[in-house]
Order: sequence, then structure tokens, then C-alpha cells
Amino acid sequence: MNTYQTFRQKALGMTKMLALPIAAMLLAACARQPITAQQPSASAQNKQLVEQMIQKVFNEGDAASVDKFYAADFVEHEEGSPGQQGLEGIKAALPILHTAFPDFKMTLEDVVVEGDKLVVRSTWSGTQKGEFYGIPSKGKRFFVNVMDIYRIKDGKIAEHWGMTDIMAMMTQLGAMPAP
Repeated sequence: MNTYQTFRQKALGMTKMLALPIAAMLLAACARQPITAQQPSASAQNKQLVEQMIQKVFNEGDAASVDKFYAADFVEHEEGSPGQQGLEGIKAALPILHTAFPDFKMTLEDVVVEGDKLVVRSTWSGTQKGEFYGIPSKGKRFFVNVMDIYRIKDGKIAEHWGMTDIMAMMTQLGAMPAP
């Protein structure tokens, strides 16, 4: 047996001898450490907040849950219900939207989170069964693309900017001719 083989054999023997005590020390150290659930990141929490809001507020039309998701001093940068802004504007628009479109659905396509802001690309759809801001129902269905930006502060939606393809919606509902 040459020197290398002798060294290798001794090293393997030492490794085997040390493996059990090292494993025992690691197990003992782990046993002393409490196992805690990792908290989701702020980005994950913000995304979850907006996803839950879309389900409760827009898809279910639950106006009573608006205060749960939106800050008291919420600022809306997109035009909403005529003459109303902020939380009251959202609450006023929901029954109008869900009366006109009982099957209204906001489907998330993409969500991008950067710091305290979320960019959401979604599709809105529904079948008109009632009057919608003076537009009589013709029973037509619509699908439109929507882009929203939400700013989150202290776990609530503080600001919103949005763009909805209203022209496509009005054309699909038969309220205006196709361009």
C-alpha cells in the first residue's frame, strides 16, 4: 500500500468516526431552535390583498368589505361613479355594476409587484341584464381589457390608477357603433 492509499484509508476512517458525533450535534442544535413559520414577504402580502379584494369587492360585489381592503383616505385617480370619489364612489358603483351585469367577473391575467405598487392586467366580462348608466339592456355580453395600478400603505389600498377599454365595452353592448 502506498502513502496515498494509506492516507486515504485513514481519512475515510476518521470521516466515519466523526460523522455520528457531528450528526448528533446538529440534531441537538436543531432541537433547541424553535421552528417558526416564515412570514410572507411584503410583496406577497400586497399581492394577496389585491387578489382578495378583487374576489370580494368586484367579483362578489360585497360593498361591506370595501373598508377592509381600502384605506380611509383612499384616492381614486380613475373616474368612477358620477359625483362620487374614494370609498363612497366604489361602494356606489358596485350595486350599479352588479345589477346591470349579475355575472360580472374580473379575471386576473398578470400581477407585477414592485415595492408598494402592483400593476394588474385583467379582463372584465359580463352579460348585461339591466340598465347601465342609462344604457338599456340588450342582453349582450362584453369582454374588455383593464390595466390597474394599486399603491398599498399599511396593509390597505391607498391609491388606484386604472384604464378600462370603455369604448370596446360600449361597442360590444350595442350602445355605440363600431369604429
